[in-house]
Amino acid sequence: MAAVSRVHAARGLAAALLPDGGGPVRAWAVLRPTGVTVGHAVPASTAAWPADRPGPVLDRHLRARASSPHPWPQLADVLVDITGSQRGRRPAARAVDDLARRHPGALVVAAVDGPRHCTLRLGTAAPLTLDAISAAPAAPAASAAPACARRRWEALASLIHAWLAAGLPPHALAPAVVQPLRPAASGWPGERILLRRT
Repeated sequence: MAAVSRVHAARGLAAALLPDGGGPVRAWAVLRPTGVTVGHAVPASTAAWPADRPGPVLDRHLRARASSPHPWPQLADVLVDITGSQRGRRPAARAVDDLARRHPGALVVAAVDGPRHCTLRLGTAAPLTLDAISAAPAAPAASAAPACARRRWEALASLIHAWLAAGLPPHALAPAVVQPLRPAASGWPGERILLRRT
């Protein structure tokens, strides 16, 4: 687990995306908060470390909310719908399919179902749909910070973009975990996020 130790030692990182297949960690992705907003979009700075390469694959992409005014959703590499927090999982799955159809330039689209669940669609040619579930137990306090929950899912979508941009296989993310490294930097509570195939 020396790779994970190096991730934790890195400065300014908010969270790490790690495959959770039970074997050795062969690759991982990390997110650095930029603190910058361009219009209604956020330029995200991420990196992925494939085990077969000598260094990280750096990725800068544009992330926007689906409710942002034109032209931001059309320009986004990562598109997140935060408006359906009361939906069930089936409507969220339909929402990501609809977003992907209307915004084919987005490599990752996500629909938030509430503070503990998000559905994501990865890729365009042969898309993979994943469920993301907070590992924190459901509690009244979890619904008290919706902005924090939204940032959690937005950061997750950016981590997945880094993974795909590095040419890493999307199927390796089912299952996977997102481990917060510095919760204060990312703005979300310090719980893990679990990814699984729908």
